Amino acid sequence: MKLAETLEREYKQVEQNTVQTIQGKETPYFSQIKAAYEKWLSNHEQMEQYFHSKEGLEPIFAKYLQREKYPYTREDIQHFSLELEKYQDKILFTKSGLFLSKLIDEHFRSIKEKKEHSSEKNEADNYTIFTNTLEKKLDYLCSHNPGATVNIVGSVGSHACYEMEAGVVTINGSAGDAVCICMENGKVTVEGDADFYAGTKMQGGELHIKGSAKDYLGSGSRAGTMYVKGNAGDRAGCDMLGSTIIIGGNCGNFLGLESKGGIIHVFGNAGDNVGYISSNIFINIKKNAGNRAGNYAKSKICIEGNAGAELGYEMGKGLLVVEGNAGKNVGKRMRAGVIQVNGCVPQTSWYIENGEIFHRGKKVKGFTAWEMIKKVFGKKL
Repeated sequence: MKLAETLEREYKQVEQNTVQTIQGKETPYFSQIKAAYEKWLSNHEQMEQYFHSKEGLEPIFAKYLQREKYPYTREDIQHFSLELEKYQDKILFTKSGLFLSKLIDEHFRSIKEKKEHSSEKNEADNYTIFTNTLEKKLDYLCSHNPGATVNIVGSVGSHACYEMEAGVVTINGSAGDAVCICMENGKVTVEGDADFYAGTKMQGGELHIKGSAKDYLGSGSRAGTMYVKGNAGDRAGCDMLGSTIIIGGNCGNFLGLESKGGIIHVFGNAGDNVGYISSNIFINIKKNAGNRAGNYAKSKICIEGNAGAELGYEMGKGLLVVEGNAGKNVGKRMRAGVIQVNGCVPQTSWYIENGEIFHRGKKVKGFTAWEMIKKVFGKKL
């Protein structure tokens, strides 16, 4: 315990010394960055324009921050991130992540061009941004990242790494809503927790969350891989079309809701309605699942622990395997597909339209509605 406290104190001291060193350096072009930022911050219409276009900041940069005229450095960008503390009372301050993102974008593309046209060793393309000095969190940080390596010291607000094209981003804190939304490629690591909609509409790349994620993890994602070391909330993987989600802990209800492709692995427990209205997706639950797993599903679902009641309720097709026990009414109103339970089954449903149920390898299909009527009324029919 003492060793951990000592290491933490040493880390904080190194971090403080780094901040002081950066604050002590100011190039001739740093004041130009601040002037452009203040102009942009006061122009709300131009800020709103950038929400809908990658070129929204171009007029300001063309006028104030042309790379040929003002060749600002990585240290200028780091220094500027520390200066932001003074502007927190401004309207729409939290959108300043857009401005920082554009600074990194312009600088990275500039040094990339130099490297392509010169054999000499040029400036490095890695950046450090300090957000741990801010009370308010910055939104849209590292959005449209073209390939830079960015280390963020502190937490971020919403839409971090929005439409990120490439590169590596490490967030040494938590992330707000929609981290990596519409991400195209690259790798993002969140050392803490992620809020709602993490990895929404991802097109590729990797998202690593070392804490937990809230609801709608990977919703609408088409490709890419999401790793969550902790737990995930409700509707993880909903509307997913082809990505991979790996959850190290537990997840909430409606896992894989209405998804149409992809893979989901959960190493803990899952809530109710696993794979609800899903199709062409593979879901693997290492422990237990709640009630109505596989209802209306047309997918392959494997539960290595126990499952709750009404397993495979109105299942459309596909395969549903439970290695442990299942609750009552297995296959209720099942229309197609195969259910296999290797543990105990207290009751199979009496109303099955179609499909097959196997208990420990033996077929135990329940009665259809018409078979039950004949059994009850017998010769009277």
